[in-house]
Amino acid sequence: MRPESKAKDGQAQFAPAPAKAAVSDEEYRAKYALCKDMEKLIVVRHTEGSHAVLEFLKKGKDGQWKRIFNCAAFVGKNGMGKEREGDEKTPVGDFGLICAFGINENPGAGLPYVQITENIWCCGDTAAYNRIIDLRTLPHNCKGEKMANYVPEYNYGLFPDYNADGADGRGFAVFLHCQGKNDYTSGCIAVDEDSMLKLLCEADTKTGLCIL
Repeated sequence: MRPESKAKDGQAQFAPAPAKAAVSDEEYRAKYALCKDMEKLIVVRHTEGSHAVLEFLKKGKDGQWKRIFNCAAFVGKNGMGKEREGDEKTPVGDFGLICAFGINENPGAGLPYVQITENIWCCGDTAAYNRIIDLRTLPHNCKGEKMANYVPEYNYGLFPDYNADGADGRGFAVFLHCQGKNDYTSGCIAVDEDSMLKLLCEADTKTGLCIL
């Protein structure tokens, strides 16, 4: 099953960065202009508290980035700089995207799409920490998130490769997903569903995620 891979199989590789390692707002365009493997970019810029702005950009033939759209976003209840599971902070850094997912049917995602059913979990224990799994293929008493329970948040989403190595305790299920009833998350990034649909259909293996 594709989500159990870790940003391999032809995807552009963007090594996860440690907390507080992201480039500044003034630097990111120049930095990513030099990355030949990246043609699209999702930039999440923290503003204050649990609020942020998300931009989606595409690289032109001249190497310059063009903003396609932007929207409001919500981040962790305790702000930025995730260090451990449960700190309710959003990680900062440069990331790739592993897959798309959703409770709803695939709307035409540019990445492999995981259809969420009652058997799909994001594992939060040592059996498969920070991997999306099907309990029919890895049966155990999973202590993670039963993803079908998260409506409307997981109607659609993208899975960044934060903690791609599955280091126990560093944090799992850090997604870019639809906004729920709150103006904050537990560490994910949330946007309105219409914007999430646009991202889902645009993002592909040559898309990077920069969280500032």
